[in-house]
Parts: sequence; structure tokens; C-alpha cells
Amino acid sequence: MAGGILQPRPAEDLDTFSTSPEDFAVSFLPSPGDAAPLPKLIVFDLDNTLWTPELYTLRSLPGYRDASGPGPMAGRDVWLLSGASQALFELVNCERWAETELAVASRTNKGRWAHKLMRSFSVPVREGKGIVSRLDPSQKEGGRVSLDSLAVQKEIFPTNKVRHLQNLREATGIEFRDMLFFDDADGGKYGNCVPVSGLGVMSVYCPKGLTQREWRRGVKSFVERRAEPGRENRMGVVLRPPKVKKDKQSAARVQIVKMFPEKGFGFVEIIGEADSAPSESRNVFFHVSALEEGSGDLSTLRVGETVVVSLEKGRDGRERCGLVRRSSTGISETQSIPSTGNGVQKALGQTVTLPCFSMNQPFASLLAHGCKTVETRNWPMFESVRPGTHMLLHVGHKTFPDGGKHRKILQSRGYSDKEVQRLTEFPAPGESPDSNQSVGKLNFTRGAVVAIVEVGETVLVESVEKRSEKEVVEAVIAFGEDMGKYATQIRRVAWLKEGGFRIRGQKGVFSVEIPKAKLPDDWIIGY
Repeated sequence: MAGGILQPRPAEDLDTFSTSPEDFAVSFLPSPGDAAPLPKLIVFDLDNTLWTPELYTLRSLPGYRDASGPGPMAGRDVWLLSGASQALFELVNCERWAETELAVASRTNKGRWAHKLMRSFSVPVREGKGIVSRLDPSQKEGGRVSLDSLAVQKEIFPTNKVRHLQNLREATGIEFRDMLFFDDADGGKYGNCVPVSGLGVMSVYCPKGLTQREWRRGVKSFVERRAEPGRENRMGVVLRPPKVKKDKQSAARVQIVKMFPEKGFGFVEIIGEADSAPSESRNVFFHVSALEEGSGDLSTLRVGETVVVSLEKGRDGRERCGLVRRSSTGISETQSIPSTGNGVQKALGQTVTLPCFSMNQPFASLLAHGCKTVETRNWPMFESVRPGTHMLLHVGHKTFPDGGKHRKILQSRGYSDKEVQRLTEFPAPGESPDSNQSVGKLNFTRGAVVAIVEVGETVLVESVEKRSEKEVVEAVIAFGEDMGKYATQIRRVAWLKEGGFRIRGQKGVFSVEIPKAKLPDDWIIGY
């Protein structure tokens, strides 16, 4: 019910998306013979649960009033959340879901648009042993299956979710205790999870849309509760995110949701727990006097911008922001991005928040060594990043399989086999790489932030012929037909001090809180 964009367009579209079996939710369960039954029916809300943004917010699109054509484009105007992509991929391809059915329940008044998007979004069929195993082969043509084909029942019309779920029981014959429901609205006037749980349906509250964590937690909790004697008929509970208590001086990265510049105040949205409130998203007041020096004034802040705040109690006992600090991420002021942080030194101002992106080896090392000077993607991942922005480089655990083509390109540039080997690996402990700066005693590893880069312009290069020009191939270290069509210049790069900084990577551009001491000395200025 938030209405805004929950996460930027994913860097990886569903044409290439996959997830390994060890990441499946069922991989965290006992073996099939030892586990309680899985849900017979998975029910997903649509807006801000499976996809974002909510359809009612797309007022600038033609046909908005009556949701007529052409409507929003899948992947451009509306996109699947990363957790939803992972859940759908598992449901389609994992054999343990073969007996489960999928349905959707949405209160949107843009039903025509929703049905069109259901037909447009599709999921790769790899193993194809999950819920698609019962589908007609014609529904799986081209190695993909649409959401419309996956859903046995689609309740998409304005009403309360209780009626939606009652209709689903009548249509499928599946009892409420055998359903698992995911929605981004909890309780209250427009809540869904609380009233649906009253039917006896286990409901998973997803305040930030369906994430991999909420998907796993929902499946695991369902199976565990069904396995407990006497509870198999008492499944009507709401699963909420873990509660997070914040003391008076705690710091948090939050998003501005309301602004009243003429009155001198605004509100930020916080997920967590106040002293007397349940774990839900809540709006917290801040006054212009709380703005840290150098953060500008209210007229320069925008709804959707990420800021760092400290929380305290006012004289009236209500929670408020005691300090508001602008987050210098270089991200578009109206874009919300997922964040990752170590929590250490944050409140003391000894960390800095920077945008980050992830690459796999060997190309991450090639870029960090300064050999690869252009990064390409098939989606404009860097469109919201201003030229000149400093970004962190995270290295994924996987190796990108290009069949050794990068070696051929490097050899054509005159690099020896020994030099190629060095450029495609992390620096050895204590080695001074191309940045002429000691990297310290700790090793760089996969699954860590290893370098900082300054990005330049991003340009669209649609022509394969243009991408195949010698200087482009050498800068990207990929052949024209293999590289992405959106090319971003890497102006400069340097390895972090004292080795890598381990974090869990994410898709697209995300935000990382990193100790300033990790940054190269000549990159700290301005933070």
C-alpha cells in the first residue's frame, strides 16, 4: 500500500534470471519424507508484492482513467521484485512444488493493466518439474511460462481480500489451512494480512514487497506449524519481519515520504518497532531544525530521497528525528534503493554510505586493475547514477563463463600470459597493484567489496557493428555480440585499503555503509 517504487529495475531481467537449487526455500526444509506437507495453494498479491510500482500511481500513462491500452510495459514501467523472481523460478522448476497451485489476489482498480502484465511477465522453465509440470506443452513454448498460465485462479478486482480468498477456496476446493498468502498490507483500514489470517490462512506481511527472506520464512513457518501436533488446523497467523528496537541515539537509513517545506517539517518512513507499536512501517516527524549543517534546507529535499536519521523522544513523549543527514550516494533523489550495512561506527560518523554494484570474476578484477574501462549491461542499470559519482565494486561468488574470450582480447592487446593471469586475479597480500597503493595484509575475496570507482556517462549502443569496433572491444574486454548495449565509462578506480569488505551482494545498484578507513586516502575527500 506504499504506492512508491520498492526497488529499482533489476539489473538482471527474467530472460537471464536463475537461482541455484541451494537457494530454494525448500532446501532449508527436511527431506520430503520427513517434512510436513507444503502449501497446496500459494496466493500472491500483485502491486508492491510481486511487482512495483503500484498500478494506480502510473497516472502519466495513456488510458489511465479506464486502464485501457496500451498500458504499462512489463520490465519498463512495471517490473518484478527480485524476491518474486526467485520465488516464481523455484515454484516453476523445483519438483517439490509439483502438487502446489498458484493464484493471485489483487484489489487494484486497474484490472485490465494487471491482466495484460500477467500475460507479459514470464518465468524461465529450466528443470520444469514444479507447478508447470501439469501445464499443457503449448503453455511452455520457448522455454518460458507466463504468470497468466501459472495462476490457476486470478482474483483481480476492487474488494477486500477476504472475499478474494473465499472465492479461491470455492474455485479450487482447497481449504484455508492449506493456503499461504503474501501481501504488502498488514492491518488497519486497508490491511490485508490481518483479515485474511482470520479465515485461518497463514499470511506473510511483506512491507518491502516479496523478498527472498520473506519467501523462505513463509514456507519454513508453514511447514513447521503444520508439523506441530494440534496446530495443523490453527494456521491463521500473520508473519511479520523481525522487530528492530532502536535506542535514543541509534542511526538508521530511511526514506522521506512526506514534505511540507512551507511549514518547516516532513516525515520519514521507518520499518521496525517503536516502544509501543508493532513491527510495521511508520511515519516519523522531523523538523527543519534537525537538518545537519551542510544537508541543505527543506526546499532541496525530495519525497523518496534516502536520508540518515537519529531517533529520539520529544518533550511530548512521541518519537521524532533528532538529526537528519543527507545521504551522499549519487542516486536519483526520487529513487529508493536497498541498503546493506555493517552497523559499526555508523552513529559516530566513521562510515560513509556509497552506491554499489556487483560483478563476477574475471571481469571484476579486470575493472579493478584499471584494464577494463567500460562496463556494459543489457539494462540501463546506471541511469540514475550521476557521472562523477563514486561507487563501490562488489565481487560475486560466481565466474562468468565467456569461454576464454577475454584472454584472446587481452592477448591481442599485447599482454603476456603472465600479465593476463595477474589482471584476472585479486592482488596478492601486500602487493601494490596498478593504483600504486598498498592493499595491506588482508586478502581480497569473492563475496566482498574490493574497490571504489568513479563512473562517467552511460550511452546506448544498439548497433552490434558499433559495439564490435576495436576500441570498444578492448575497453569492454568482450566482443560486440557478447556485451550489453548500455555502456558506462569507468573514469578511475582504486583497490580498497586492507583488503575486501565482506557483504552480501544484491542485484542492480544498492547502498553500502563502509568504514571510511577502508577507502583510499585520495578518495575520502568530500565524504
